Amino acid sequence: MTTEIASLLVEVIFSTTFIYDDRGSRAAVDDVVKKALGETLFMRAFAGTLVQFMEKQFKFQSYIGCHRLLSWSCLLLTNSQFSSVSKNAMCRLAQAQASVLHIGMQGSSHVRRTCKKILFFLFSKAPDIYRTFMDELRDSRITYKDCPELTLLMLEFSSANPPSFDQWKQNFLEMYVNAVLNSREKPPKGLSDAFIPLFSRLTHEDFKTTVIPSSVKMLKRNPEIVLESVGILLQSAKLDLSKYAVEILSVLLPQVRHADEYRRIAAVSIVRCLSIKSSSPDAIEAMFNAVKLVIGGCSEGRLTFPYQRVGMINALQELSNSPEGKHLHSLSKTICYFLLSCYKDDGNEEVKLACLSCLAAWTSKCADAIQPDVISLIASGLKEKETLRRGHLRCLRVMCQSADVLPQMSSLLAVLIQLVKTGYTKAAQRLDGIYSLLCVSKLAAVDVKADETIIKEKIWSLVSQNEPQVVPIPLASKLSIEDCLACHDLFEVMLVDHSQRVLETFAAKTLMQFILFLLCHPNWDIRRAAYNSTRRILSATPQLSETLMVEFSCYLSVVGEKVLQMKMSDTENLVDAQVPFVPSVEVMVKTLIIMSSATLAAAPSACLQVVFCSHHPCIGTAKRNSVWRRVQKCLHKHGVDVIGLVTANVVGLCKGLLGPTGLMSGNHFAQEAAINSLSTLMSMLPGETYMEFEKYFNNLPDHSAHDMLSENDIQEDDVVVRLDSQDICKGDSFKYLGSMIQGNSEIDEDVSKRIGAGWMKWRLASGVLCDKKVPLKLKDKFYSGSPSGHAVWSRVLASQELPHSTIEGGGNENVTLDVWTY
Repeated sequence: MTTEIASLLVEVIFSTTFIYDDRGSRAAVDDVVKKALGETLFMRAFAGTLVQFMEKQFKFQSYIGCHRLLSWSCLLLTNSQFSSVSKNAMCRLAQAQASVLHIGMQGSSHVRRTCKKILFFLFSKAPDIYRTFMDELRDSRITYKDCPELTLLMLEFSSANPPSFDQWKQNFLEMYVNAVLNSREKPPKGLSDAFIPLFSRLTHEDFKTTVIPSSVKMLKRNPEIVLESVGILLQSAKLDLSKYAVEILSVLLPQVRHADEYRRIAAVSIVRCLSIKSSSPDAIEAMFNAVKLVIGGCSEGRLTFPYQRVGMINALQELSNSPEGKHLHSLSKTICYFLLSCYKDDGNEEVKLACLSCLAAWTSKCADAIQPDVISLIASGLKEKETLRRGHLRCLRVMCQSADVLPQMSSLLAVLIQLVKTGYTKAAQRLDGIYSLLCVSKLAAVDVKADETIIKEKIWSLVSQNEPQVVPIPLASKLSIEDCLACHDLFEVMLVDHSQRVLETFAAKTLMQFILFLLCHPNWDIRRAAYNSTRRILSATPQLSETLMVEFSCYLSVVGEKVLQMKMSDTENLVDAQVPFVPSVEVMVKTLIIMSSATLAAAPSACLQVVFCSHHPCIGTAKRNSVWRRVQKCLHKHGVDVIGLVTANVVGLCKGLLGPTGLMSGNHFAQEAAINSLSTLMSMLPGETYMEFEKYFNNLPDHSAHDMLSENDIQEDDVVVRLDSQDICKGDSFKYLGSMIQGNSEIDEDVSKRIGAGWMKWRLASGVLCDKKVPLKLKDKFYSGSPSGHAVWSRVLASQELPHSTIEGGGNENVTLDVWTY
């Protein structure tokens, strides 16, 4: 291969990088590159152009084509002697690879997976390349601050091979300390995340000698730089941190009470991590004593500002996340007494609320910590003004989650009933009424006298008269996560422990609408709680199963209508009482699966609604039975034979799908769901389904009305087709899926279009349509298959020759094309 041919081939390869993007063309180009890399002249020209392209790609920050360039660089290193030719050239290529990898890992999930696969293939095929990259990183020729993705992938690759990881672990640890813990400016979060595979494999010796000294030093000097990074480090480490908890906490407490809110939040999250990963009771007690000294003003003077005291109490609350144990129970009592004194001594409302939240967290760890002093504090707090009263109600809700505590709360029943009455007669105090009703319902579930008091006071009737929905959905959509979880707890205790009285008083339809609101809520914590409670509710009250599925089918149609309105309207926020926000398709599918397993286990008669909702267009995909197959698979895991239920009730299913709630419905979503369901039934039980359909079709009142019409009678004349308010004119041809469809059934327009497209690709690839400088062999290969990149590159090295200026058509025709430069 001559220098001219090599340069031209390289130029053509890179000119067509973004043109031939189908799999066959890419494979053909790669084959050409592999064969040509055996030629030294081509290898040098290809390597130089490749590095220039990669540097240009990094300059413009475009991830399009990154995986192609990365793949070619791997071909260069694995199919040639490039790595041994020049060390400087190899270093420059490694830097370019790191830059392109950084851009590619910001692309789509497919591009990220491809880049990772390419790099792992390179490391496994050429182990020396891994060493080269390590040298570049260690000597800072590749800046890991700008390319953290390379560090992450190298760590992941070596982690899969323990001997290799042990060889390079110390190098990675030194890089982490230099780049993150000793940094002069705040490192990006991505850089700390890149070392997570390293953190999970650190030993106590690594922590003792390297990690802890560097972390403590930086937390003293520049805490704002490393707070986030230290949090990621401790959270990812798989070690017991009891040995280091007090040492880290001592330098962390100044940040817990810092004036900057970001620092306070970051520091409190680290305290939480320390408490979770400290198994020693002595370490937890030592941390409590350190916090207690600061709050009491014994170590660093009195805390003047409320935010300082709130920060310290929040840190004390995070200590409650420590592992369970007998020692923790005794410590809980001590901490609760301390919090009671803090509450009484502090006059700031914000600090009092923080004390109540912390008190709730510690009393939930040990029921014995709820002493008469705590009950007395709650009783007096329920008579406070709105903000403090609500804080006491939130604290009481957490305490009431333990059944062992409820008998001690009986003295609060009268006050809580009065709050229920006030809350459901005054809209401004509705949230207080919800919390109070929750606590009253839990007390009545374990105390007969409390239950009799509720009946005597006619609480359920009072609530239904003032708020038939118990909790209106528009109100719930504006609540915080904690308050929304309280609403969830209320519905669960109502429908599990008081189902008979509740269903006699409230409409099941409105109750199920709120359950659906919780199941499709944007917050995962609320959805997770609703998933578990739905199973318990349907198990306790199976008569609600069918109602819930019917309401879900209506909910899907409402969601579909809202989506259409959002697409057609310029208004961003379309308020809907039943659907305040549009859930994702995956959330609705998950909801359907949860409800289906619980519904069919309790009430097999709801099979119709399960089939109908599984084929609803709002949760469907291009394959209309894909959701149904997923539901069927999940039901099988729960021991529900849904195929048997369908087979045994074909008549009922067809009747429902063909009736007024299905195919005959006025709702187009319901009609489409019925059609999809019938299609699935036809594939499962064709004979039985068709027989029922034929019966229904023959019984239609206008079944034979069209038999007397001729072909001319059913033609429509002068029909005007409109898109919104715009008339659509009739044309002689139109473009569909890349082809030209003509009304006269001819194909001449389509042929002309395809020929033009082929020549345009050649024009884009070479810059000319006829050039004497282009070798005849190479030019002919383009002419012979210009519409297909695969055809060009699979034969680019072949020796066949075709006529220069003619392309053979069908039969005996020769189509001569005029060519010119531009």
